[in-house]
Amino acid sequence: MKKIILPLMMLFASAFFVSCEDDETAGKTFVEDYPIFTDANGNLIQGSQILVQVGDQSYDYTFKCTLGDEDITSTTSYVITDVKGDTIESIDFNVPGVYTFSFSHATKNELSSWTAKRTVIVYNPKAPDIAGSYLIDCARSTTDYFGDWMSFNSIIEKKSSVTPKTVVVTKGPAAGIFYIDDVYMGLFNSVINYSAKYPSYNFLFKAMVSVDEDYNVKLISGYSTAFGFGIADAGNEFAMTYDKDKKEIFIEANTSAYGAGCDYKGYAVLDAPKADDEKENADEIVITEQNYQVETHESLVVISTDLDYDNMYILYNNVQYPFEKKADTAEGDKFVYTTTFDVVENCTVKFVVIKDGRIYTKDIEITL
Repeated sequence: MKKIILPLMMLFASAFFVSCEDDETAGKTFVEDYPIFTDANGNLIQGSQILVQVGDQSYDYTFKCTLGDEDITSTTSYVITDVKGDTIESIDFNVPGVYTFSFSHATKNELSSWTAKRTVIVYNPKAPDIAGSYLIDCARSTTDYFGDWMSFNSIIEKKSSVTPKTVVVTKGPAAGIFYIDDVYMGLFNSVINYSAKYPSYNFLFKAMVSVDEDYNVKLISGYSTAFGFGIADAGNEFAMTYDKDKKEIFIEANTSAYGAGCDYKGYAVLDAPKADDEKENADEIVITEQNYQVETHESLVVISTDLDYDNMYILYNNVQYPFEKKADTAEGDKFVYTTTFDVVENCTVKFVVIKDGRIYTKDIEITL
C-alpha cells in the first residue's frame, strides 16, 4: 500500500505546483502609468486655471501628453467649451469670459480614457469693482404679480411672507467678472413664493456677467436649476445696466417658460458702504503654518487648508490652482480645501486669499 500512496501524493503535489506556476498573476500587483498633460511651458494642465488679459493674443495652444516615458501627444485631442457647455473652435481673447479646455487620449490599454481640464479666464484688468449688496428699490412685471411700477416695500405689504430683498453681486474669478445671486430680484423665489410651494427647488436665477471700464455689462451665463433653462436661452432675454453715479443696477429680463412668463424690470441701489473706521476694524485674514498642510509625493504637491473663503488658490509659475472643498471624514462634518499640482524642483509658491477687495498672501517653500 505504501508504494501506491506515495506516487499518489506526489501526483497531487505535482498538480498543485503546476497550477500555481500557470497562474502568473497570483499575488502580483500591476502598476499602470496614466497620461500626463502639460502645456507649452511644461505646466501641469489638469485642474489648472489660467488668467489672460482681454486683448492678449499670446496664449499658446500647444500641449504635450506622455504615458510613462512615451510621448502619446499624437493620440490625444482637446475641445474648447464656453460656460454654457457649447463647443467653440477657439477663444476670442477680445471678449471677457470663462472657457474650458478638455483634453483626452485614445484608450491605450484596458483602463478607461484619461481626461484633463484647464479653465481659461479672459478678464479686463481695468474693469471697475461693482461688487456689493444692492437694496431693491422698484420693480415691475407685466404679469399680475407686480402690475405698475411700485416700490419693493409695497410688494412686501401685499406679500406678507416676503422679507426685504437684496441683490448680491460678488467678485468672480478675475477682475471685471461678477456673480449675481438673482437677476429676477426675488420675483420667483420670494414674491411669487415658489420656494414655499416647492421647497425642494431653488428658484433663484443666478448669473455671471462681465463689466468693462465704461461700466457696460454683458451676460456670460445664467441658469435656473428649478426651471431648467438658461437666462439667454431661446425666448428669454436679459439686459443689465449700471449707473456709476447712482451706484444703481437696472435689470430687464423676460421669460415664458413653465407658466412663469413675465417681462420683468427692476432697480436696485447699492447699500451704504462701510465707513473707513469700520473697514479698519474688519476681520483680517492671517495665513499661518497652522492654517495649511503640505504633502509631497515625488513631484506631486498636495496642499490642504482649513481656511474657508470663496476665492483661494495657490499661485505657482503664474498659474492658479484653486482649492476644492472636500469632506474631512476624520472630523465628521468638518470640511477642508485641497489643491494639487506638479513641480519640477524645489520652489516657492504663493498662497492667495481674496476677500472684500483685499488680497492676502503667504509664500510657501516646497521641498521635494
